[in-house]
Amino acid sequence: MDGEAALAAAVALPLAARAVRGAVLETRALGQPAVPQPASPAADAGWTHSTRTGSIGGSDLEIKDLTQRSVRVTLGAASRAAGSAETEPDEEVDVLVVGGAAAGLAASACCQREGLTCVVIEKNEASGDIWRSRYHRLHLHDIIEECHLPLLQMPATYPTYPSREQFARYLANYRSVLGLRVEYRSLVAGMAPSQAAGGGWAVDVARLDGASRKRFVARNVIFANGVYNDALLPPLQGKERFCGKIVHSSRYTNATDLGWANGKRVLVVGWGNSGSEIALDLVEHGARPTLLARSPQLAQRLLHSHLNPLLALPFGWLALLPVLLLTDPVLKLAARIKYGGSLARAGLPQHWKGPLLRLLTEGVPPMMDVGTVQACID
Repeated sequence: MDGEAALAAAVALPLAARAVRGAVLETRALGQPAVPQPASPAADAGWTHSTRTGSIGGSDLEIKDLTQRSVRVTLGAASRAAGSAETEPDEEVDVLVVGGAAAGLAASACCQREGLTCVVIEKNEASGDIWRSRYHRLHLHDIIEECHLPLLQMPATYPTYPSREQFARYLANYRSVLGLRVEYRSLVAGMAPSQAAGGGWAVDVARLDGASRKRFVARNVIFANGVYNDALLPPLQGKERFCGKIVHSSRYTNATDLGWANGKRVLVVGWGNSGSEIALDLVEHGARPTLLARSPQLAQRLLHSHLNPLLALPFGWLALLPVLLLTDPVLKLAARIKYGGSLARAGLPQHWKGPLLRLLTEGVPPMMDVGTVQACID
């Protein structure tokens, strides 16, 4: 490939997450809490509080799959950064949450609602930064009604599928309005069972700048730092001789910023949700992308489900069982009607499994088509 070409690598097979997956939260529906209406932020009017939250019993949280290998992956960089840091006094908390994006903030809000002391450890400088760092055309692929966090809803002025910047702004306001305590620019540097009489976990937290280090003694620890935390950029033979740019999807912004607009040839590796949407962004900016698909995928149009009200009812999930059984056949039929044989002709064959079956058996979500398929056909 010549210097005019560029290579964009989309996430195809994520590495094992930094998160130690397995903090289990038991939730139950509560009544309508009498929470005062917050002042509306200047950028987005219409903030309201939801009437459902979760209950987290103090000692009912269980940490599973806490293997030594997972801890080393999570803690290594922070341990090195904290080698000569100033040590702050120890602090006892009921709950320590690792990760301050949507899941971590929601868990913290539920803990605080139940009267538990909680601190969130977040590596970024502000709540929502992880969303601000993503490619610019990114929107939520779930409808807004299914993306509200406990106690504080997104503004009514938001669209059905909020943008990355809108959701980032929501997370920042969520932390501010609910008064959640978040330790920014911090990483967990070490973790071990506490020797204190009350048990729990001794968690060493280091500042990213290496200025200080602090130990929290927490009765419970919640890992909420995601399953797609590490970029996978496989070794490429001859990469050192390539004159173009090689960018992972987590560092992609838009084609213009990267100088890939107006006729540039770009290879996008992987046609999951990130790769497909980045390929479409390149087309919209006048680039000439080629989408490299290693295996069949499930392409689905964005759907409105509106099933959350059922989940709020006692045993409401029972009403969803017939829906779940019909989900795969209906969605596969809808995809066949929508795309016909055009996907195969474009070199993008549909996977034989339905979206729900593949998600349950392989952990792979369907590709939510926002226009990529038509661009491939054209």
